[in-house]
Amino acid sequence: MLNPSFPVAEQIQLQYSEFEDRLILVARLKDAGVKVLMTRRLGLPLLAQLYKLVPTETELVLPVHSSVLQDVVEPQSKHLPESVSPKQHTDPLFLATKVDIQQKPEGYVLAFTGLSLPDAMFKAQPHQPVFAIPFNTAKLSQFSGLLAQQISHANWQRSEGELDTIESPSSRVLH
Repeated sequence: MLNPSFPVAEQIQLQYSEFEDRLILVARLKDAGVKVLMTRRLGLPLLAQLYKLVPTETELVLPVHSSVLQDVVEPQSKHLPESVSPKQHTDPLFLATKVDIQQKPEGYVLAFTGLSLPDAMFKAQPHQPVFAIPFNTAKLSQFSGLLAQQISHANWQRSEGELDTIESPSSRVLH
């Protein structure tokens, strides 16, 4: 069971920032928002794990822009959405350090843990629960498709055998 201290996200956006060379995950929580930076080092293994969880035929059939997907929204422009703009400092910013994937009867829950930025750059900080988001299989498939699309846009290439050497613990914790 996931730690109850994880706030639950109701909606997420995923965008690649060329300036940061990071994926930026913007989560809308019940009363607030949060931004999470995800590096290549976490993004590629997460995508590999998601491909193992969702059926291949589902990945190919469901388009990324499907209206079925309420929890994952892709920004329409190549520029970062306003909610990711450096001018706005209302949403806390984290660097993702771990993703827990838990299977539930109704689907999966992805829980993101991270370090608070910029505080963690200057002083040692504990890893904090950032947010969790539940997915049914179809939505998880669409999220993995969007993640793959943004990783492709980032031109993050895995080296030969890189993902093959990642061992997946039984709890499916990525870090």
